[in-house]
Amino acid sequence: MARAIDVEVASHSPQVDPILGDLHAVLADLSGTAPGGGFFSTVSEDPCAPGPLDAGYWVRNQRGTVRFRAAVAAALAAGHRLFVECAAHPLAVRPIMDTARAAGIHDAVAVGSLRTGMGDREAFLLNVGAVHCAGFDGIDWAGRYGDGDLVDVPATTWERRRYGGDEPAYRLVAPGLVGADQHPLLGGHVQDPADPGRHLWQTPIGPGRLPWLADHRVSDVPVLPGTGYAEMMLAAAAQVYGVDRVAVTGLHVGSPLVLDPEPVVTTRLVRGGRDARVEIVTGTGVETVVHASGTVRPLDPGEAPPPVPDTGGPWTPSLPEELYRRFRDRHDVQHGPAFTAVDSIGVRAGEGRAVAALRTDDGARVSSWMMRLHPALADELVQTVVAAWLAHCPTSPGPVVVAGFDTVTVFGPTGHACRAIVELHQADDLACRASGLLATADGTVVAEIGGLRLANITSDEQRYAARLAHLAWVPEPAPETAVVRSDRRVLVVAPKGVAWAKELSALLGGGLLTHAPGDVPDLGEMAAGTEVIAVVVTGGPDPSAAARENLSRVRAIIAGLAGRRTPPRLWLLWRADVTALTGAGLRGLLRTAAFEHPELQPSGLEVSGSTPLHAVVADLRADHPITEISWRDGTRHIARVQPGPGAPGVPLPAPVRPGASYIVTGGLGGLGLRTAHWLAGQGAGRVVLCGRTAPAGDLATDLASDLAVATVVLGDIADPATIGEALRAATAGGGTLRGIVHAAGVVQDATLATLDDDIIERVWRGKADGAWALHQATRTEDLDFFVVYSSLAALIGSPGQACYAAANGFLDALTEHRLSQGLPATSIQWGAWADIGRGRHLADQGFLMIKPGDGVAALHRILAEGHQHVAYSPIDVAQWTAAYPALHTSTLLTDLLSGRGTDAAGSPSPIRDEILATPGAEERRYLLQAFIIGEVRDILAGIERHIGPHTSLVTLGLDSLGAVQLQQRIRNRLGVTLRPGVIWVKPTAAALADWILEAMTP
Repeated sequence: MARAIDVEVASHSPQVDPILGDLHAVLADLSGTAPGGGFFSTVSEDPCAPGPLDAGYWVRNQRGTVRFRAAVAAALAAGHRLFVECAAHPLAVRPIMDTARAAGIHDAVAVGSLRTGMGDREAFLLNVGAVHCAGFDGIDWAGRYGDGDLVDVPATTWERRRYGGDEPAYRLVAPGLVGADQHPLLGGHVQDPADPGRHLWQTPIGPGRLPWLADHRVSDVPVLPGTGYAEMMLAAAAQVYGVDRVAVTGLHVGSPLVLDPEPVVTTRLVRGGRDARVEIVTGTGVETVVHASGTVRPLDPGEAPPPVPDTGGPWTPSLPEELYRRFRDRHDVQHGPAFTAVDSIGVRAGEGRAVAALRTDDGARVSSWMMRLHPALADELVQTVVAAWLAHCPTSPGPVVVAGFDTVTVFGPTGHACRAIVELHQADDLACRASGLLATADGTVVAEIGGLRLANITSDEQRYAARLAHLAWVPEPAPETAVVRSDRRVLVVAPKGVAWAKELSALLGGGLLTHAPGDVPDLGEMAAGTEVIAVVVTGGPDPSAAARENLSRVRAIIAGLAGRRTPPRLWLLWRADVTALTGAGLRGLLRTAAFEHPELQPSGLEVSGSTPLHAVVADLRADHPITEISWRDGTRHIARVQPGPGAPGVPLPAPVRPGASYIVTGGLGGLGLRTAHWLAGQGAGRVVLCGRTAPAGDLATDLASDLAVATVVLGDIADPATIGEALRAATAGGGTLRGIVHAAGVVQDATLATLDDDIIERVWRGKADGAWALHQATRTEDLDFFVVYSSLAALIGSPGQACYAAANGFLDALTEHRLSQGLPATSIQWGAWADIGRGRHLADQGFLMIKPGDGVAALHRILAEGHQHVAYSPIDVAQWTAAYPALHTSTLLTDLLSGRGTDAAGSPSPIRDEILATPGAEERRYLLQAFIIGEVRDILAGIERHIGPHTSLVTLGLDSLGAVQLQQRIRNRLGVTLRPGVIWVKPTAAALADWILEAMTP
């Protein structure tokens, strides 16, 4: 092919013959030298051998044929890929690129230097830029930009708002019409011409096309159920093999397939003999996400379905409505009508079996005529497995999803299946494995599922963070006048000699009953008709002994008031004194009394020395539900148990020093031994185990083999002599004591009505007296940590354990006392441990326990992160208080029961106020999206990528730790607690903003 070009002289043609003689004469004295670099001639027949560059050469250059293609081809063959045409206007650029393409070379670049009609500087720089953008790095930019750094120009940012009419809700394709032969979850089919064994299907999937998909949601986001992947693989196999009887094996589910916004999903099948490998993916190139993979095969002609097992005999009914409530409230999975077609469930918890009557909901039949195993029907079998799981053992909170199947086999049409029979094979709080059958009414098995794996997708990091809680004192204004009754009769009860008690009684205009210190007051007739009893509590020179006496006295007062026909409200009052530990242990007592005697509304009021007494009068006369108040320097605070660890102290990245010595009290018990093993595993040189009874049997063997660094000291840990012996053992041979863990304790259950001084003495001695004695003996020791094992009972109360809660509450107060003196202290309020301690019976009641491995890991992290007062427990507080309606309105537990948090100051942060004050919904959404993007960018410090509202936070690199940080920031600044797993199923700023806005809306 040729094209005309505009020139004034037709070189290389007879038109130049008249000048050739003159040209040769002018150039006669020219003698060229051999080229020093690569030189490819367009004159000579061999481009690489031009010969002498004399007058004859340049005359031939003017008249002879231009061998341009040969020269360019030679340059390409020599490895050259960049061509610059140095001319006033580019004419050779296109022929160069044509020559390269003809040679099968696609990475060549050709540019000009100047261009007619464009300024020389602009044209030249434009071509230089083109060379740079093509990837050639030989350009020296230093002279142009000096010391500056080159950065990428920001890409275009799209708001991605839709303008114009909405798309139809969904497209219904009837059988027989164009497109009806496409499976709704697979879409169009393409077979690779170059590889006949490779098949591809692709289609958008979402509620807009299959409306019943909106009825399966995780964290309120539509997500393809795990059974959907099985159906897609079964359908792909049926198409490729041309049979209806197919099976899937080794189906693994990866990242959840979120259906909002609607994704385009590709199913890839590659045959390899009788079997074929299938992958279900979204995205392209390096950002491809594999959502599921497995192997498919046709069934052999002789493969028959198994018989239906015997389901006769009694089954314990399990209400489907309760199952869906547990899915929603405990596991953050929401089911709509299409996925709630289970009519009845029966379970046998001891056998791990369940049966269910089920059906395919009419709403789920849209575009389902090609389904081999409808995802909604198969999901109802999964739900039956979950019913058996819940009956077998308690489960951890967080989203539960299908993690995979060993086998899914379809023996025939499944549309009329109406029975599911399932059996658990393995189960714990986080995962289970089961098998199941789908059968018709006549007992024909139409599908079999083996090795169904369900898993809680909450990460270890999220689970650890979700189990932490702390006591916060939140500023709260004094009660409104409307709830204060000036005529309310208040009786003040106080030890003799407490001057401020008399002043308080005068301010209240009520009675005053005094008693000898240490005695139990006889309320008698003075309490008759009294609506409020205010008991004044004082400390003493021995804080542990004073706290024990206060416990005994208050217990007797509660027992006396509980039998009254019209019981008064009970307040305990004390002056704040962290040095004397006044009030130590009383909060644990009150929190337990709230379970056992809610009619008394047991309440505590602490007053700092600088707060005037008249400030507390309104609270004692008010009719409000607040049960714990602290007046500090004239400001009123109320107690709230909040999720999270609270403000940390000094971190200990490596809590245990190699070779150092450590003391563990209660060291021969379950928790003590676990702690000792952890210390030894971290490199402790010596671990002194304090206990009352000499080790024997397996314990002695364990100490001799696995705990060779252990030294046992027997005796009462509250006895200074025992502590002295332990200190000597820790420092023997030049050892250095670096830490103490006080794990001693006795649990003896007794209600307040049956609690006596003997029980108080047994429980208090090792736990509280022992802790105080340890503190006294080691105040001058240079310790890295002084850890006390407190209990969740002290934080939220535990019916039947008032004394135990009070003793652990004393440990919490001791921690405050040590911190006020600049001494290390950490109080960990443990929940019940599995397989260890007296709390094991709670597992039989359906409460989740701390696995020993999780507990030891939490101990390490709590110390490493520097937390000082923190609770660690997987217990569901709503389940814990379910049988105690009065606790449902507890201001102490409101944040745990509602799932809503507050910021660190206890009041809304400015960004929350700004969002809520913005009038338009779209504007509020935009502000919240910008806030989330800013926080993500801060967490992912140094990220250079653009983050838009629909950018996946997962592909940006937000890991589980980053997700926890984002959850904490959202809770602290917006007052909204994200449920576990929300970030993973709403992985964009836009999706998170919608969820948070709904949570923020009253």
